[in-house]
Amino acid sequence: MSIFVSNERFEIVVKYLDVKSKSGLTRCRVIDESKKEDKELLEKHKEKVKELHTSWELANFKQMYETSSKCHKFDYESGRRELDWLLYKTMIIESYMKGWDAADESGKPVACTKENIEKLDPDIANTLIDRFFDKASITEEELGN
Repeated sequence: MSIFVSNERFEIVVKYLDVKSKSGLTRCRVIDESKKEDKELLEKHKEKVKELHTSWELANFKQMYETSSKCHKFDYESGRRELDWLLYKTMIIESYMKGWDAADESGKPVACTKENIEKLDPDIANTLIDRFFDKASITEEELGN
């Protein structure tokens, strides 16, 4: 057992559907397999479901401290420094997601860069960030093992 964070990478996969809205825009619909209605959606549209495979690194103390410290803002009303959660979540995905298998419409690989991460559908990005925090935390079930 180690008290030091390794730079071992782990995978986060997001399943989604491309859905064309009434307005003609194509948006992503993230599928959360823990939800009954999404399991049914997955079964119904199995052949249309896409997956984004991403590679992440767990942050060590210094990295998390630096990330957090860059995301504080001063609230003049309260006189306190507060964490800017939107900036923090943006920095988490840009700092710790190290790769993906994303491709453009023609199938050409798209590099995992800050500029391309910024172009992600908000639902995909938020799901990735939430799953990063889930993977980085120890669950009650894991404590029992």
